[in-house]
Amino acid sequence: MTPGSVKGREAGSAPDPVSGPARAGAVSEPVCTLPESASAVAGPGAVPECASELRDPVSGPARAGAVSEPASELPGSACAVAGSGAVPEPVSGPARAGAVLKSASELPGSACAVAGSGAVPEPVSGPAGPASALPGPASGPARVGAVPGPASALPGPVSGWVAVEGASLATTVQLPEGDGPFPAVVLRTPYGMRGHRDEACGWAARGFAVVVQDVRGRYASDGDWQPYRYEEADSAATFRWVRGRSWSDGRVVAAGASYAAHCALAAVGDGDPRSRPDAVIAAVPALGLAETARTARGTGGVERLSARAGWWAAHGDRPDSDGAALDDVLARDPRLLEHLPLVRLPERLGRPLPSWPGLWAASHRPTPTPRGPIPLLAVGGTRDPFADDTLRLWLDWTGPARLLVGPWGHGLTSEPAPEARPGHRTRLGDLYVRWARAALDGALGRERRGAVALGGSDHWYPAPAGTGERIAWPFGTRTGLRLLQGDIFVADPEQPVRSDDLSVERRDVPDRALLVGPPLPRPLDLCGGAEAELCAVADTPTADWAVRVVALDPDGRALPLATGIVRRTDPAGEETRFRVPLGLVARRLPAGTRLRVEVAGHHFPAHARNPHTCEDPVHATRLTASRRTLRPAGSSLLLPVVHGCRPIDPVQETCS
Repeated sequence: MTPGSVKGREAGSAPDPVSGPARAGAVSEPVCTLPESASAVAGPGAVPECASELRDPVSGPARAGAVSEPASELPGSACAVAGSGAVPEPVSGPARAGAVLKSASELPGSACAVAGSGAVPEPVSGPAGPASALPGPASGPARVGAVPGPASALPGPVSGWVAVEGASLATTVQLPEGDGPFPAVVLRTPYGMRGHRDEACGWAARGFAVVVQDVRGRYASDGDWQPYRYEEADSAATFRWVRGRSWSDGRVVAAGASYAAHCALAAVGDGDPRSRPDAVIAAVPALGLAETARTARGTGGVERLSARAGWWAAHGDRPDSDGAALDDVLARDPRLLEHLPLVRLPERLGRPLPSWPGLWAASHRPTPTPRGPIPLLAVGGTRDPFADDTLRLWLDWTGPARLLVGPWGHGLTSEPAPEARPGHRTRLGDLYVRWARAALDGALGRERRGAVALGGSDHWYPAPAGTGERIAWPFGTRTGLRLLQGDIFVADPEQPVRSDDLSVERRDVPDRALLVGPPLPRPLDLCGGAEAELCAVADTPTADWAVRVVALDPDGRALPLATGIVRRTDPAGEETRFRVPLGLVARRLPAGTRLRVEVAGHHFPAHARNPHTCEDPVHATRLTASRRTLRPAGSSLLLPVVHGCRPIDPVQETCS
């Protein structure tokens, strides 16, 4: 099989690291607030069907797709089994920001637990637990949702509401055994706090009070759900509330994954020390409207289409979630994401999304800047679409910063990449607890440190704090990358190069430039930022340039290695030189591997199509083709080659 004629997805191949398949994985955020969920089974963002019609102060009235466990087994439930009358009710009258409406959270225990036991959950049987279930920090393998210890080790969880300006936020508290006071872990989530039962028990079994909260307007919390708008104020009010409890020793760790990572980071710059956390765990962070709407690479951001459409269809402008919303519509309407104009896509989805236009109008990209030396643990995956944001967060952080990046997708350890090896198996929960203790005790050094898993090996390497050494693979040479086709090609938005298909069809008029390198004579370790340097011409004044690097292993399988896309606005017909950042690459390529590089004008449906009409792609209604010319003599691929790097222990590197 020749590199230029790879058909379909090769056996053992994986979806593109930026986009994933067009349908599976269309929702970019997991239900869980922290990783190690079983979302690989049901898909990120999936929410099982309603299992009960019971009402409790955590869940509110049952909604289709909103409940993942029987209400009587959930933290803070009304305990229909035990018939407890201990459920708090909100009090009337105006709510003061940060005040408690009424809560049983001051009690040492609660009759709200199932049968009054407060039992630690048993291990989840089978390959994985419920899609929204999450192992506790001390749990071990990803499929195990238990914390070792006697069933009666913990007091029952209690629930109530925290009042903020204009809303009441449903909140559950799980306390450790003993009299306290305790340090607290705060998890604020838009995906339903029911999914954090095991996680809360895991933290509590290790001596932390755990506060889990539905964000404003989601699930049991009332108020107006506007993504990212209220999280800074609501997080600050919640931190103040926690510090005012008798069981709190005043120390707070804010933790979260995806959107919930933004919640954890939102108040780090607050001027009031009581309104900001003492430490932050931010996993696969989706940091804001502008950050999630467009790539940050290069001179112009390009719209992230499939991931944003999937997230808004599942979670936007509704109080609960339907993780299969986009998939269901795509099954009936496979060309849904080709709809023009993109800003009116909700009409074709079949339900109103008033906040959809605001996503694309957002332009502000604030950098989370801590007030004081707040420690940070940033966790990401090389296959996560927000890997760049995770790395940038770590690099820009002004306090003690630690980084952990594994060969994972957005679901982290529940979503391993094909290049993951046994040495990359990580008990994230144990690591989080160890890091949190070190952070709160002031035991972390001020330097910036981290660990990156080298896919294809069993090793972890120190996280690259800069560009490091990069070796150029020149285009158009037999010793570098030989051009197979497409020094002149046509980027036609009516027939875009797809992000979810690694096959390359030969055409009379190529739709991309295609290059391939010779077999590697020996294994090659790559760890750091990769780039493509292009010398090219477009006959339209606006043009997107997408570069995809694929590793062809000795058996002919195609595995994506790196992807990047930038938008250029250069004079039509003028030769320009520019770079396309390809993000973090961490991979060992075995001897015999060949590199395949594609240069195209689209990367659809992961990214919206450039219409080439000078219209904003979000509002464009017309499409036209763009003729491209690639100058191989002035182009090259820059890869971060590692020589003689000593493997490290990721736990020791991140927790000291």
